[in-house]
Amino acid sequence: MSFAPDAAVLADRLSDTRWHTVEVVGSTASTNADLMSLAAAEDTDVVAGSVRITTDQTGGRGRHGRAWTAPAGSSVAISAAVAVGRYADRLGWMSLLAGVAVARAVDALGLRAVL
Repeated sequence: MSFAPDAAVLADRLSDTRWHTVEVVGSTASTNADLMSLAAAEDTDVVAGSVRITTDQTGGRGRHGRAWTAPAGSSVAISAAVAVGRYADRLGWMSLLAGVAVARAVDALGLRAVL
């Protein structure tokens, strides 16, 4: 089963939250690298609250440089930008917590989430 998130629906449902920019792209090398590039080019406060989603991630990197890919239609790759300021070095576990939260939300929808 293939799932393609609808950016307009997500943006509408997230309109009263910190997530002010939601982009769903057909394919990307890395949702995280996309947001990091944006953060390098823009003011960090502008980028914080941005979300990038794809169902075809071709060259992402996980912890310790491990490959993190999502072949077309097999899963959903999501990255969200959060301003952490001077505490960035203490938040290495944050992505794991975010993954668990997303998996629980997906499970609550009656779909099977696997981390």
